[in-house]
Amino acid sequence: MCDNKLPLLMKTDIRADIRGSMNILFENRKFETHILKMTISKRGVLRGFHYQPKPLEQSKLIIVLEGTIQDVCYNMTNDETSFHDVILGEDEKYNALMIPKSFAHAYLTLSDYSRVLYLCDQKYGGEISINPQRKYKKWIFEHKNMIISEKDLQND
Repeated sequence: MCDNKLPLLMKTDIRADIRGSMNILFENRKFETHILKMTISKRGVLRGFHYQPKPLEQSKLIIVLEGTIQDVCYNMTNDETSFHDVILGEDEKYNALMIPKSFAHAYLTLSDYSRVLYLCDQKYGGEISINPQRKYKKWIFEHKNMIISEKDLQND
């Protein structure tokens, strides 16, 4: 369970020694993971917006393992123009983002590829997709050809 009311950026604490390094990406005894999934995307892939309505609302912890993404989310129960926009990834200060229940989530891969890990506190069921190009028009992108699934394009 995630008690946050807004998306929460988490700066990783990297501890390095002669063996390599260790990151504690997330520590919270209240967050029970029901789904662990990973996406691999190439440059220009735009995923989302996705969310699950009640009774299967999900809090999500997303961790960028490789690459760089532009992550955008907004609260489905409030003003939909209130977006939370952040760049996450290996070239950035933040690698993880906690997304509370009722927030729709999307991201665009800015690097040659990305690997993103998701931990979700609710099982999958009844996910809704919203066309990310129609909902959020400020994508930072250096070329014109974004790759978007048919499922996401068909929804408003």
